[in-house]
Amino acid sequence: MRSHHQSEVDWGQSESGGGNYQPIIKVVIRASELGKLDVAVNLADYADERVCCRGVFTTDFPALQRFADDLASVMNKKQDEAILIGLKVP
Repeated sequence: MRSHHQSEVDWGQSESGGGNYQPIIKVVIRASELGKLDVAVNLADYADERVCCRGVFTTDFPALQRFADDLASVMNKKQDEAILIGLKVP
C-alpha cells in the first residue's frame, strides 16, 4: 500500500522582473512502504534548464533527520555540505 503523503521543495531563480520562475534544484520526498521514503531529485543548470539530471532513490527517516541536521549546519556555516544517504539495494 502506497501513501500519498509527500513533501516537495525547490530552489530556483526568476528573471529580474520576477516572472518566468525556473527551478534549479527540486526535491520530492514521498512515504512509501513502512519506514521508507522515495526521493526524487532534479538538478538543472541555471543558464540552460535543458542541461539537467534526475535521480530517484529510497531512504529512511533516520537518514532524513541526519540530512535535515546537516542542512541546518550548512545554513549556519558550520559545515560545507549536506548529504542524504540512500538505502542499499539488495
